[in-house]
Amino acid sequence: MTGGSMEKRQTVLVMAERSAEITAQLAARFDSRCELLFAENEPDFGAALSRADAIIGEPEEVQLQNARALSWLQLTWAGADKYARMARFPAGVTLCNVSGAFGTVISEYVLGSIVALYRALPVYWSQQKAHVWQQHAKGSTICGKRALVFGMGDLGANVARRLSAFGAQVTGVRRTRREALPAGFADAYTMDKADELLPQADIVVNCLPSTPETEGFLTREG
Repeated sequence: MTGGSMEKRQTVLVMAERSAEITAQLAARFDSRCELLFAENEPDFGAALSRADAIIGEPEEVQLQNARALSWLQLTWAGADKYARMARFPAGVTLCNVSGAFGTVISEYVLGSIVALYRALPVYWSQQKAHVWQQHAKGSTICGKRALVFGMGDLGANVARRLSAFGAQVTGVRRTRREALPAGFADAYTMDKADELLPQADIVVNCLPSTPETEGFLTREG
């Protein structure tokens, strides 16, 4: 250091569930620049909370009110709607999610659920437990089906790629019209066309973010 005062190390409070491996990675990467505090190891959690410049995890609203030094909240979720709608979210705090981190995992879950339904796997799983074999006549395939995916961001695009790989014809729905189509989509429309598109779809997947604008968009009444 060549004169002047040493820059204050930022205090980062980790509230998220973590493994020993993640702990080691955080420490190796940030220990020289930050003071890392792990909530489960802190004997005085309230004091740690009041000192935190940044939090990694999902604190409750009352905890945020006590985080007086907080300037950054890093969620471990893709959705930030809980905090965006919070009545007393602290002013001046930057809120970040991890959009883009779950595309593969969630799309595999979606595809697995669709395959299970089309191939009647829950019926066979139940039979297997009962040591029964009886062919189920209602099994079908994804190939050739018309899939309608609401939301064409990371989650929607990952779902579309996997459905199209199974032979489905995938149509996307998004807020604004654009020329470029992400891989996996055969075509795309804007939200105002939903009522026309829904009756034509065999498969409907909702990948829209949870916002006041999308709440209740897909209902039984339509």
